Amino acid sequence: MWTELITGLGRGRSRALIQLVPYVAIIVWGTALVFAHSTGRIETGRGLVLLAFPIVAVGAAIRPAWVVLFLVAAPVGQIQIVSTGVLMLLMLLTLGGQLVTRGSVSVGRRSGFLGFIVLVATAFFFRADISGRDALIARGIWNLLAFYLLLGLVTYNATRIGDLRGKDLVNALLFGLTLSVILEHTVLSDESGILGSGAAPLGRAAAYLAAVGFAVCFARLITRTEDGGRYHPAVHLGLATVFMLAMVPGLLRGAWVSALVAVVVISLWTGKRSYWLLILFALTALLIVPVTRERIAPNEQQAAGGGYTTGRFDLWSQLWVNEIVPALPLGNGFGHMFTLSSEDIFGAGDTSFDPSGTGFVYAHNDLIYWMVELGLVGLLGMVLFWSQLLSTSRSLSRSESVNSVHVQILSGVLITGLVTQLVASTIFFTGLAVPFFAAAGFVFGAREVSVIRHAQSGIS
Repeated sequence: MWTELITGLGRGRSRALIQLVPYVAIIVWGTALVFAHSTGRIETGRGLVLLAFPIVAVGAAIRPAWVVLFLVAAPVGQIQIVSTGVLMLLMLLTLGGQLVTRGSVSVGRRSGFLGFIVLVATAFFFRADISGRDALIARGIWNLLAFYLLLGLVTYNATRIGDLRGKDLVNALLFGLTLSVILEHTVLSDESGILGSGAAPLGRAAAYLAAVGFAVCFARLITRTEDGGRYHPAVHLGLATVFMLAMVPGLLRGAWVSALVAVVVISLWTGKRSYWLLILFALTALLIVPVTRERIAPNEQQAAGGGYTTGRFDLWSQLWVNEIVPALPLGNGFGHMFTLSSEDIFGAGDTSFDPSGTGFVYAHNDLIYWMVELGLVGLLGMVLFWSQLLSTSRSLSRSESVNSVHVQILSGVLITGLVTQLVASTIFFTGLAVPFFAAAGFVFGAREVSVIRHAQSGIS
C-alpha cells in the first residue's frame, strides 16, 4: 500500500512539474528580456513582441482561435517589425495545434483558398534566377505570403468547428484598428512613445486602416445583432467619426474610394440602399473644400503628372508591354519584380516610383504583380480566389445564416482589400493583409457552418 501511495505521489508530482514547465519558461524568458532592455540591448517595441511570442505560442497549442484574435487586435506597427519567418512558423504551430486539439483540419478546395494556395505553391517552385539582396527579399515576401495563407486557413478552421465567433473577431478587429490609428496619429507614434518605440511607422497607409474601421462601424450601425438588438450606436458612431478624421491627413484617394465603395456594398447586401445618400453627401463635402477638390478633380498641371492615377497607368502599361507579354504564359518567375528599378521600367535617370532610392518598385496593383511573376497562373489564381470570396460573401450576406450579419460587417474589410489591391497593394501592407485574410477565412468558415447546419436540418 505504501509503495502504491509513494508511486502515486511521485506520478502526481511529475505531472505537476510538467505542467509548470511552460510557466517557468515564460518567467525566465521575460526576466531575460527585461534585463536585455534595461541594458539597452533591445528596444521597447521589439521587447514587447519577443515577450508576446512564447505566450502566443503556448496559446496556439491550447486555444488556436485566440492567436487569430491576438494578431487582429495587435497594433500594426508592432506586427510589421516581426520577422516574416517567425510569423509563418507561429501560424504553422497554430494550425498544428488545431490538428491536435480538434482532430482534423481542412486545407483543400472547400477552404476557399485554393486560388491563393496555387499562387504560394507556384511561387515556391517557380522562382526567378536571382541572388544576393533580391533573393533575400523574395524569401521574406514568400514567408509573408505563406503567413497570410496559414492565417486564413487557421481562421477558416476555427470558424468551421465553432471555436471562433464572428462577434469576437469583429470586436478584436475594431480594437486593433483603433489602437493602430491612435498610435499613428498621436504623440505615442514617435520614438518617445511607450508603445511606439521600435514600431514600424505606417505613414499614409494608415488611411486604409481607417477606411476599414469606418466601414465596420458603419455596418454595425445599420445592422442588428443576432437577437435583434443594436451594436452600441453611440460607441460605433464615435469610432466611425474617429476613423473618418483619420482618413483626412494625406487625403489618400484609395482609402476614400474604399470607404465609399464599402458603404455602397454594405447598403446593397443589407437591403438598405437609402444610405447611398451618404455617398452623395460625402462627395459634395469633399468638392466644397479646395484641398480635397484638387485631389478629386486634378487641374491641367496635375493631370499632366498622371491625374487620378498619379502615373499608375504608365507604370502598368510599361509592365504589361515589357514584362508580362514577353514572358507569357508562365511569367518571369517569383522574385523578378524585386529586381526591377524605376530606371529599368522608365529609362535612365527616372525615379518616379522610387523616390527614396530603395531600388524596388511596387506594381501598385496585385493583379499586375502576380502576372509579372507567374504569368497566366498568377492571373487565374487571383481570379479564382476573388470569385470564390465575393460570391460566398454575397450569398451569405443575403441568407438566413447564423453568421450572415457578421459577414455583412466584415464585407467592409474585403472591399477595402479589393480596392487596395487594384490601386496599391494588399499583400505588401501587413497591417491591412492581416485583417483581410482573417475576414476571408471567417467568410469561408461561415459558409461551411451554413452547409453543415442545412444538411443537419434536412436529415432531421
